[in-house]
Amino acid sequence: MSKIKNVLNKVVMGTKKHSPAILTGAGIIGLGATAYLAYKSREKVEAVVVNIEEARANEEEINKVEVARDIAEAIYLPVTVGALSVAAIFASYRIQNKRIAILASSLAVSQLQNKMFEEKYRKEHGDEAYNKFIVPVERNEKTVVDEKGKTKKTIEEIKTDVDHTIGQWYDESLEYVSDDHDYNMAMIDSISEKLELILFQRGTLLLNEVREALGFERIRAGALLGWTAGDSFNIEKIVTNMEDNGELKPQIWVTWARPRYIFDEVEFKGRYSIHG
Repeated sequence: MSKIKNVLNKVVMGTKKHSPAILTGAGIIGLGATAYLAYKSREKVEAVVVNIEEARANEEEINKVEVARDIAEAIYLPVTVGALSVAAIFASYRIQNKRIAILASSLAVSQLQNKMFEEKYRKEHGDEAYNKFIVPVERNEKTVVDEKGKTKKTIEEIKTDVDHTIGQWYDESLEYVSDDHDYNMAMIDSISEKLELILFQRGTLLLNEVREALGFERIRAGALLGWTAGDSFNIEKIVTNMEDNGELKPQIWVTWARPRYIFDEVEFKGRYSIHG
């Protein structure tokens, strides 16, 4: 009995989880059925029209109640199926909107908590310590042998997985120039100024616009997250030296103010050019 109950619970939970897709599919199928039923009911409606024309030709009195009843009987099925189909699609839309609203609320709370943590950490430890803390590197102690044959301990820094909603290593950018650190730094500053101007003039800025401007790939969350007028937006460059083929080279961690959910606040009128 418990196994049957578990199976039923899984079916119910699965149905609830996929209810928007189920309702949308049912609505689409229902609309197709509506078209078929409407075609099939055409003959019944035509028969009613023929009877009316014959009654008029014979100057007979037309019973409007009977005519209305006959037409209702002819079309009630396609009308009912069509109405239920549209209702299913609207129900799917309503469920999706409710879920998005819940996710947006949760995201807003999470972002507020992150911002409070950031402000507290900066206040207690300073900006330099915070920058060192957020740079996604793993620091390992290792022993090396110098040119004189002496051993010494050093700290090796290795890049780790990153949260692409708040930053990325600049050497992964299409704009990156491997042998000109100063050029890279100047390019980031130039792009930052353009993005700040766009936010000021337009009032909105999407995360994917920032990523594209910096030469990074678009991400799914980047179409939903961003900044609006009044939000704090800036791009920071944190430079750390890492070993590359036996020599230390400056690596730039590019980060920006944490974006928030602004999907409902953006008017999508095409793609905006950053470099143009």
